[in-house]
Amino acid sequence: MATRKELVNEVLRRLREPELASGSTIASNTYATMVASFLNDAKQECEDAWNWGQLRKTVEFDTVSGTSLYSLPLTSVRTKLLSMWNSTQNCRMRQVTEDYYNKSTLIGTQVNASPSYYRDRGINPASENKQVELLSIPDGVYTIKAETVNPQKDLVNDDDKLTLTLGKQAIVYGTWALCISERGEDGGQLMDEVTQKYGFHLQTAISLDRRSYPDEGDLEVV
Repeated sequence: MATRKELVNEVLRRLREPELASGSTIASNTYATMVASFLNDAKQECEDAWNWGQLRKTVEFDTVSGTSLYSLPLTSVRTKLLSMWNSTQNCRMRQVTEDYYNKSTLIGTQVNASPSYYRDRGINPASENKQVELLSIPDGVYTIKAETVNPQKDLVNDDDKLTLTLGKQAIVYGTWALCISERGEDGGQLMDEVTQKYGFHLQTAISLDRRSYPDEGDLEVV
């Protein structure tokens, strides 16, 4: 897997700028520091473009009797929730609307039971984990599993390794394009070529990854 420093050097070469030597750090070079910032921007854009297999993770938690609201462990503000499963009852949980949830909990007499439904409750402000609220409110301990897409945190250290290796080339070209724009050279032939290459590499990577998920929808990068 490519490190943050290796990725920055790939972009510097394309910009015809001096590469960082083995003993040099990104922080010691102002221009390389800017490239590293653009690198994280491009990485985030690529990560958000598709539910990448390399970023998918199944997280789980146990319910507590009488508690409906839960934070998903190992998640962040950028996590996508794909599905929820009550593994104790061997069933898939269905996501419901706010109106359905409110009708089920605010009207009539509520009976705690095994949860079969959930609603997305955004982000826990304290932990910054993703939150869900279960229905019915659990009447005991159930193991809930969630299939998620968890994008990697920003690369901050020189030896941090890129998780989304399948999108490496797209990330490099996306960073290159941002650097060209910063120089005020956007609108020219080089910018057009780099942007087209960025789109090509991103679409190609998504197409390769989609082979593992043939039942998920078609995407087009524009």
